[in-house]
Amino acid sequence: AFTQSGIIQASSLRELFYFALALSSQPLPKSNSLGILTNAGGPAILASDWASSAALTVASLTNKTIKSLSSFLPAAASLYNPVDLLGDAKEDRYKKALSVMLKDSNIDSLLAILTPQAMTEIEKTAKIISEVSKNNTKPVVASFMGGPDIKKAEKILKQYNIPNYIYPEDAVKSIGALVTYSRILQRPKNIYKKYKVNKKTVRDIIKKSASEQRVNLSYMEANEILKAYGIDIPQSHLAKTTSEAKKLAENISFPVALKIVSEDILHKTDIGGVKIGINNKKQVLEKFENIIANAKRYMPQARVEGVLVQKMVEGGLETIVGISRDPQFGPLVLFGLGGIYVEILKDVSFRIAPLSTMDVKKMVGEVKSYLLLKEIRGRKARDIEAIEEAILRISQLVTDFEEIVEMDINPLIAREENRGAIAADVRMSISIK
Repeated sequence: AFTQSGIIQASSLRELFYFALALSSQPLPKSNSLGILTNAGGPAILASDWASSAALTVASLTNKTIKSLSSFLPAAASLYNPVDLLGDAKEDRYKKALSVMLKDSNIDSLLAILTPQAMTEIEKTAKIISEVSKNNTKPVVASFMGGPDIKKAEKILKQYNIPNYIYPEDAVKSIGALVTYSRILQRPKNIYKKYKVNKKTVRDIIKKSASEQRVNLSYMEANEILKAYGIDIPQSHLAKTTSEAKKLAENISFPVALKIVSEDILHKTDIGGVKIGINNKKQVLEKFENIIANAKRYMPQARVEGVLVQKMVEGGLETIVGISRDPQFGPLVLFGLGGIYVEILKDVSFRIAPLSTMDVKKMVGEVKSYLLLKEIRGRKARDIEAIEEAILRISQLVTDFEEIVEMDINPLIAREENRGAIAADVRMSISIK
């Protein structure tokens, strides 16, 4: 919700005020490239480490900047970002280095760190940093460390609207908030696609289920709803007997999959209710009877409609698209790696419907397994556009029909690029008023 709405989340009250301090006093950076200036290596290295968690990049300095820094800094100083002026740095060294770094085209924000040492001119340095930054268009924040020793310097920085943070970590996070806000303002206008769909079919199925006081739709009903909203599904038919199953399998053509159909059995694989890679009529007979026996054994009270004979979807990557309707936020749409791994790896992302085209692209790109969808080591890329379209169609479905409170398409199989995505299994629940 926050990501979609452009809200920056603070993890504590202290962080909330720190972010506000930077946002209310500093210009917004053009990019996430950070420059760090210091008189102590330790805090600067820690600031560099924290930068990545704040979505910042420690910038590489231009050759011109490095050459300029080398002309006045001691031989022992670090000329590369973070720039370490050494412990004996006075206000003149800070002035020259800060002026040079702010002119570097690779730097769009700057953190000036100071730790009080024997030769440090604390108040003078605060004054210099303030004056050099005064007419600058890049955000500059300070981290003057030292408790009572830096109180006067802190007042000087405040007069010039330079935020000071006791620890570099807080300074880096606050610059990260500036970058995030800058990106929020630069986001393109949301585009919401509307697909031509068959609402009547969906309305009739939901009405029938509600009249029968059934909250869980049958597999065939859920499939029809997906078809009505343009989601590709494999050829499949319900068989109530082994002879029906054998005939249907021949008509569909091997290989096929068999799946138990029962509104009381939501997790079919857990009870041995799914058999895949069936290549002949003998296997159809054997697996059909095995599935029915498993259902009677593990869930004897379940009402079994029959067994679904489905064309096998070979190849592709298993993903999941799901929804859960929150009483306050509405339908939460889920995407992630599918199959049996979703509950183990929990590599998923969420958005709130309705989703814009930008929302769905960010959502798909957020999961850690996103690289599996791309071309990798000679394996062709998956059809990411088809996944995104399927998610947008589901977003439209659950926006159109508030009665749908839960849905899992698992797996949604992403085939090779330009070959689409297909919903191999689905379960759906509705609310009954």
